[in-house]
Amino acid sequence: MNMAASEQQPRSRPGLVGPVILIGLGVIFLLNNFGIINWNIWNTLWRFWPVLLIVAGLDLLIGRRSTLVSLLLALLLVVALGFGVWYLNAQSPAAMGNLVIQPVEYPAEGVMRASIEIRQQIGELRIAAMSEPDGLIRGTIALHDGERLTREYSVSNGVAYLALHEEGPLRPQVNEPSFDNRRWDLRLNPDLPLSLNISAGVGQTTLDLGRLQVTALDVGTGVGDVIVTLPAQGVVRATIGGGAGNTTVRIPAGVAARIETSRGLGDLNVAGRFERQSDQLYVSPDYESNPARVDLKVSGGVGSIRIESVVVP
Repeated sequence: MNMAASEQQPRSRPGLVGPVILIGLGVIFLLNNFGIINWNIWNTLWRFWPVLLIVAGLDLLIGRRSTLVSLLLALLLVVALGFGVWYLNAQSPAAMGNLVIQPVEYPAEGVMRASIEIRQQIGELRIAAMSEPDGLIRGTIALHDGERLTREYSVSNGVAYLALHEEGPLRPQVNEPSFDNRRWDLRLNPDLPLSLNISAGVGQTTLDLGRLQVTALDVGTGVGDVIVTLPAQGVVRATIGGGAGNTTVRIPAGVAARIETSRGLGDLNVAGRFERQSDQLYVSPDYESNPARVDLKVSGGVGSIRIESVVVP
């Protein structure tokens, strides 16, 4: 094949669907941060992820051969998502039903350690230590009456297993004022070794684990701001997956850390006393000798991730 023939072949043009998706996400995040659009909108948008796959596939097949076709596909995507948000909002009940406050309380008799799994879909999530140990867990969960909370609890050979999962038809109003009325507020026993598996949803998440004896931690962040304060004692293995929003991981002063990072689309900032050993690895000088240490793996998402050292009272 000669050079003249190769130059006459049509070249693949970069598609417009990908940039439109990124710009759209950025605009929504900006409006979220300024309070113009509530974070609830993400719970509506995620229902339309198949549309993204369809349009992206069409863009790969035919859109990149023509700028006009790619532009039409991008406009189709915007119109489809806009119509979907409008339709679900129009179909939503006017008041989303009444709030139902469900108490959460399980005893600690016969429990030597516990494995706790939490799956939240939307609202504010707060987890911290009890001021005085009394039972395994105590708190409240607020849901709308169209939703339900599934619970599993068992104790075997001194090991307790507890699972709290939110389920139900989530059709929030796009202009719902706030998440203040949809709050998971849970307190855990600081005297028991714990394994925590937490999946945050759409909203603000605050995990204050400084006084808890957490040996294993797995956090999947959703959409919104997430603040995780790691335990100030013991040896912890922690995995935190970045979502769409700002994630802050706080490591108590005096706790050594080995931090393995995987950068996503957003920013990653490891601040303070952690020495950089490679592009993806940060280690405290006293990691091998300190009895209080954390082995942390962090994967980035769309938003920013910051890892910092703090003093835990």
